[in-house]
Amino acid sequence: MIALGSNVGNRPQNIQSALKLLETNKCQVLATSFLYESPASYVTNQPSFVNAACKIATSHGPDELLKVLKVIEKEVGRQERFRWGPREVDLDILFYNHSVCRQVYENADRTLTIPHPRLCERDFVLGPMCDIEPGWIHPVQRKPVVSILKELLQSQKADRCTLSRIFPVKQSGSSRGSYTSIMGILNVTPDSFSDGNKFFDLQSALRQFKNMVAAGADVIDIGGQSTRPNAKYLEAEEELERVLPLIEAVRREGIDTLISIDTFHSAVAKKAIEAGADMINDVSGGLLDPKMLEVAAALHAPICLMHYRGNAASMQDLCNYPEDLVAAVASELRSQCNAALKAGVPKWNIIVDPGIGFAKTSEQSVAVLRDARRFQDLTSPFGDVVPRVPRVEELSLDRSFPLLIGPSRKSFIGSILEEKDAASERRLWGTAASCTAAVQQGANFLRVHDVKQMKDVAAIADAIYRRG
Repeated sequence: MIALGSNVGNRPQNIQSALKLLETNKCQVLATSFLYESPASYVTNQPSFVNAACKIATSHGPDELLKVLKVIEKEVGRQERFRWGPREVDLDILFYNHSVCRQVYENADRTLTIPHPRLCERDFVLGPMCDIEPGWIHPVQRKPVVSILKELLQSQKADRCTLSRIFPVKQSGSSRGSYTSIMGILNVTPDSFSDGNKFFDLQSALRQFKNMVAAGADVIDIGGQSTRPNAKYLEAEEELERVLPLIEAVRREGIDTLISIDTFHSAVAKKAIEAGADMINDVSGGLLDPKMLEVAAALHAPICLMHYRGNAASMQDLCNYPEDLVAAVASELRSQCNAALKAGVPKWNIIVDPGIGFAKTSEQSVAVLRDARRFQDLTSPFGDVVPRVPRVEELSLDRSFPLLIGPSRKSFIGSILEEKDAASERRLWGTAASCTAAVQQGANFLRVHDVKQMKDVAAIADAIYRRG
């Protein structure tokens, strides 16, 4: 078990770089925690840290592994400062199997003690460890790490873990806390269901991108092909011809707003990220292109995985589910989340989307929206761990993947309102109501066409449901 921390520069990127270097130094990363932000300890007048933990398999012995970690720290850019001072990256061995050892190095200027001697006083280490193996038994304390964390919090007179989960983006990390992020939809297509052909040429698309930025979009999702039911799928080459010029134009103008690439082609995702996009939004959840998850892992790019069945032509014929619809949808998507983790995508880079309107009737879409919080809980990577260590839940750790909900102007709204025109004002009001429900259900991202209006809706909903 390795602890990772950074409070200098691009903190999430420093941790990502360290993970990548571990993989090239005879260390296989088996699992990661989520990312957390915490105030500096010991020497407190310095920037806050981003913290994580990972579990590795390696042929290195403890002393050799320590040397590897020190080399990686230097390669990431760590500069020597005073003890417990700011660090570009800090890598510590927490556990080595269940060994107990203490090694003093030459000149007695450094020692290696396993388990880490200050582990039990650091919630910013114990919390991430509980994301990986809450039941891991400390070989000296002879109790699981989750119990050690609980005792630490009790000694601090705190009843819950207060680490802040963050989502890794280029602005050094974005909190998952008190507000809902708005993802604006920008389709550079001739046939999307609501805005097809509006922004098909580069100048109108660039103008709309700037309008969305001015309206307060946190991230803009650029798509080059329609994924509506019965849409004709494009090959990657044609899709790239549509999306790359816009991404390149945005970055040439110095606009640093987050860009998501809406694609199920791994080749499109790779080129888009290399051109300046920040994350991937795959409506197929990695099902339509088996290389997508590998690409996301290799690029260290966040990826949104949506629940999906069939293809554009068949999805609306695949709406048969067991009686517990939400559990069935969550189970299918959780399989894709597990596949992403197995491919090497860190936990902190996964977002889940229940796929409202995809392989679901209007009634089913409403049912999923009504119970989206349960969907998020059921897709958690800890569904098979928590029952064995029930005290994890008592700590109020945020143990689920971030949730994206995309209800914007969709057919279930039209069905309820008996409004066929997707661009109508009535569907806008229906979207507003749906977004409010999504915030109440814990959505972290709202994917919408009407950024300005839904930004206001989310602000009020956040004030009611998230900051009470």
